Order: sequence, then C-alpha cells, then structure tokens
Amino acid sequence: MTELDRSNPLRLTSNAGKLLASQTIQHLFQTMSPADYVLMWMLAKHTHDTGSEKFYLKDLAQELQLPMPQVSKIAKNLQSKGLVLWTHDGLGQEGTYLQLTESAMDCALEQRQRLSGFIHRVVDAFGQERFVRLLGDIVQLEEVMNQQAQEEGGPHAVEP
Repeated sequence: MTELDRSNPLRLTSNAGKLLASQTIQHLFQTMSPADYVLMWMLAKHTHDTGSEKFYLKDLAQELQLPMPQVSKIAKNLQSKGLVLWTHDGLGQEGTYLQLTESAMDCALEQRQRLSGFIHRVVDAFGQERFVRLLGDIVQLEEVMNQQAQEEGGPHAVEP
C-alpha cells in the first residue's frame, strides 16, 4: 500500500485499529463496545464475502480463536441488545448461527463513521506519508518476528 486509501474506511479502520487499540479511542465507542463492533464487522464481512447472512457459531469461534462458551456469551450479549438474531437450522443439530439485525447495521455504520473520522484526523495530524511508512514498518517487523519464531520452532503466526 503506497497511498492511504481514504475511499475504504473499513481497510483504514482495520489497519489503524491495530495501531490504536488502546484506551485512547475508548471515548469513540458510545453505542457499543469495541468487541461488539469487531464482531458485527466480522458478520458483515462474512455476509459480503460469502453472500450468506448466516455466520455459524463454530466458524466464528474458529475465526476468533476463542472457545465456544466465550463466543456464546458474546452472541447472547449482542442478542440482548437487539444487534443479532441467534437461531439454528432444523432442530439445532445442523448448527446455530448469527445474523445481523437492521438495527445492528445502522449502529455499525454510525460507529464506522466515527472511527473513520477520528482516524482521518489522526493521520492528517501525524502526516499521511509518515503514517503509511509506519504501517509498512510494522508489517515488516511482524514478518521478521514470524520468521524468527518459525526458525526457533515456535508457533506459526496467524495472517494479519
């Protein structure tokens, strides 16, 4: 990435989110928690990528690399807020899945706009060229760390 892609706030939010995942941006999450937003973003991305509105809990647990009870707890929390529908195929043996509600889509869009605006202001203040260079350096550092871990027989890193 040689130039900051302002036309794609999801990419910008994702990349900058790695850098700014701290208490610094907690004030930007007034209608939902960062974890709620990430999960809803994943559900929306899954729907966009696969064309299916169903995101099975077992697949979500695998993607998040979390145990099923923890994913179920997150799902129940989102369901209680009216952000997802939690249902199942058949009698449940075929699997349970989540679907975003219309309310969730509205909340997620509002949240994405808040984050995108904040990140654009940060990048403008820091300098776009410096920011892009910093992100590139972080990616290179992660690659070196992964290579060293693999050479030492450590766990293989998950793709960013």
